[in-house]
Amino acid sequence: IGHVSRMGDVAVEGGEWMCGPQRPAQIEGVELRWPGKPEDLDIVYRTVGGGANSRPSRDMSVGEFSGTRGRATPLTAIEFSLAGPARDRYELTCEALFLGSGLVSEKGQHVSISGPTGREPLVGLRLNIDRREAIGDRSRPEEDQARDFGTSRGSHVRVFRSLGKPANKLSDFSR
Repeated sequence: IGHVSRMGDVAVEGGEWMCGPQRPAQIEGVELRWPGKPEDLDIVYRTVGGGANSRPSRDMSVGEFSGTRGRATPLTAIEFSLAGPARDRYELTCEALFLGSGLVSEKGQHVSISGPTGREPLVGLRLNIDRREAIGDRSRPEEDQARDFGTSRGSHVRVFRSLGKPANKLSDFSR
């Protein structure tokens, strides 16, 4: 459930967009609800609201609201972490859209999402929880690497070359 500016509380299912690319609106708070949640798994989350004195909220668990209602203070950052004995068997996928910037996507047991400066209002959010595949289930490890590209904030480095000069005619700046 998200508290959305000028709309009130909006409920979406896991994996669906709250606001987002098709209908962006400022999200001011969130509350995760998970009917049938495994007892050995929890999600801990915290938010940061916009404003001069913005600070992260305290850690929240499923069923607790984080953010504001009726103050016109949009969220500017959000974190989700898996907790509990079963956390290694699950993975979070979070996509977020911030006003004036592109889509941000993170995947893992802990995701931390904000816009480029950390001050942009959150105007779209999608969260999904998936069971992780057992080690060795994939026949080709390069499939994992291929999925790491895009807007994800992974630990990889991407190198781009200018199309203006062929690679063998690049200037030598070592002199």
